[in-house]
Amino acid sequence: MSQVITLDFKGIHTYHQFYNQCKKQFDLPEYFGHNLDALWDMLTTELPLPVVVQCIHLTSFHQQKFARQLALFKEAANELGAAFIYIQMDSEDGDMG
Repeated sequence: MSQVITLDFKGIHTYHQFYNQCKKQFDLPEYFGHNLDALWDMLTTELPLPVVVQCIHLTSFHQQKFARQLALFKEAANELGAAFIYIQMDSEDGDMG
């Protein structure tokens, strides 16, 4: 059975908040670096698989500000195949991407 990890963007407005939410939800160690390289390493080598990662309550603000971070989740899903499912739920229109 896949572990489901939810990142709720309602309270995320800064990079610091984003990486703190990742650290908490993915149960990462204290030494986790708050950057794209550390996030990629965690997603592709440290995270127990299979996993479903869902980002919820994304607005256009989040889509723009966190574009690189969200793209990293998509790239991990492409790289890891069925073991890593990425779901994106936009709050403005209720669509999943």
